[in-house]
Amino acid sequence: MARRRRVGLNARDLAELSREIHAEARGVRSGMREGARAVCERVGLPVAQAECTSTTVAAAIRVEDTERGAALVVDGERASYEEFGVGIVGLFNGFPTPMDAETALASNYVLDGMGHDLEGWWYPVGDGTYRHTWGRPGSGFMAKAAEAMRRDGASVMMAEIASGGRAGIRASQPG
Repeated sequence: MARRRRVGLNARDLAELSREIHAEARGVRSGMREGARAVCERVGLPVAQAECTSTTVAAAIRVEDTERGAALVVDGERASYEEFGVGIVGLFNGFPTPMDAETALASNYVLDGMGHDLEGWWYPVGDGTYRHTWGRPGSGFMAKAAEAMRRDGASVMMAEIASGGRAGIRASQPG
């Protein structure tokens, strides 16, 4: 959104030109941060929440402002289990079956000190009973969100600027 300027070769005109250029640069940086937030909010967040199989983890996914723009974040140990999986099923992402001990042993799957082994394990449920599991595959919800943002981010950023949204207005006008 360049525009032509006529500048005299005197200190006052050059100082004014410098102020205008710096103001435009601030606007572009601000526009980029807002564009990054738009990409996270419009692309990343909906994909991450849709791909997450845990409603508790999905509800905790949020967009945070950073110095360079914005980031899609989620906290907690449970989020890492959701992303990467856990146990023998998580190790193979569900394939082969947890009962395939030969494949598990060939991959160096070992008892992890918490009672998680090829036989699975029991865990307490809130009502005082126990359930058996071999773990769970990861959903890769954050990886899928990152891929969607890489794929669709440029078009969202350009649409934000082209629509004259806050980022577009500040990026094209000094001050």
